[in-house]
Amino acid sequence: MLSRNSVPLVTVELHRSRQGSGTTVFDYGSPFTGIKHAEVSTSDGNSFVALIDGKSTATFVRGSDLSSVRFQDGTAIPVVGSTEPALIDQMTTLFNQMVSSGATGCATPCKAMLPSVAVWHAEYAEIVKIAIVSRGGAKKNLEKVGSQELPSVLLQQDREVADAFQC
Repeated sequence: MLSRNSVPLVTVELHRSRQGSGTTVFDYGSPFTGIKHAEVSTSDGNSFVALIDGKSTATFVRGSDLSSVRFQDGTAIPVVGSTEPALIDQMTTLFNQMVSSGATGCATPCKAMLPSVAVWHAEYAEIVKIAIVSRGGAKKNLEKVGSQELPSVLLQQDREVADAFQC
């Protein structure tokens, strides 16, 4: 979750199985326009369906140009916008890293996002507080993080942080 002055900007939550199915949930805060809640699901890691603010898209495949994705009724999906263009650039980078990773579990896309998170932490430290929430032990998480200059890494047993924030 990215937040500024304790107000959430965006929450990205990955739920993946070892078989390749999963859902990624995006909740956008007040600086964002166009979409407030999106859930992108896959059963095989290659074809996807999104539920955007309660409206379902047609199936699209990995690598699709997002401007070509349509709702089931054929209308275009809204574009995520912001009064702060730098946030959109960083979110686009983050999303592209997740989609292009092709991982069936969270470890690879999460690790791919660490450089972006480190940049956000460095560039926006004055206005944004970033915390990484992970499961597992401290040693395992230190191995994941490596030498990245990252914000706080908070450890949980299962999904208690997501449950507490109802996401």
